[in-house]
Amino acid sequence: MKLRFWLTLFIFLPELCFAAPKVKVGFILPLSGPVSEYGVAAQNGVALAKEEHPDLFENVELVFDDSR
Repeated sequence: MKLRFWLTLFIFLPELCFAAPKVKVGFILPLSGPVSEYGVAAQNGVALAKEEHPDLFENVELVFDDSR
């Protein structure tokens, strides 16, 4: 019984210890004002990349903020 417990622990422990935490990535873009079209285009580009490759963004949280 003890052997089964320790084997189970050693098999699943690395997965629990090395779980990747979420990483926040922030963007400060001009989302309002005279050059807002460039900031909105960049924001849409990042959103499109996230839609096309969701496996690359599993542990990434995207935060957008206006530069004004």
